Amino acid sequence: MNIFKVIPIEVYGHDIAVSIGQSDDDLYEHIKENISKKEFKKNMTKQKAIATTHKLSTGAILIRFKDDIDNVGIVAHEAFHAIIFLFKKIGIDFCYESEEAYAYALEYLTNEILKIKKDENVDMGEPTTLYDK
Repeated sequence: MNIFKVIPIEVYGHDIAVSIGQSDDDLYEHIKENISKKEFKKNMTKQKAIATTHKLSTGAILIRFKDDIDNVGIVAHEAFHAIIFLFKKIGIDFCYESEEAYAYALEYLTNEILKIKKDENVDMGEPTTLYDK
């Protein structure tokens, strides 16, 4: 797979980018407006983990899957990291009063990532600056 997709989290005014099976060069072409080449090389090349979640220098959030996404647990794991980054950025701390917001956001993002796999005709789009207020 060689997929890049931006998932809007409209209720919070932010996007989360998802990369599946992209080479370093392909991924950089999609996010170069959000990260310097030096930072990209230092933090994202030669990924050994199955998946990682990154907060880019612009504050944008990226989930990178090394290969195909065939494990729902790993998808949920990385979605959780992305939601933590997002909610910290917008000032929603995890506590009893906010746990439902976290749970809904996690459910939404996990489902959106899993939809990518089902869509065999995903439009990879053009390089983009992620929406980030």
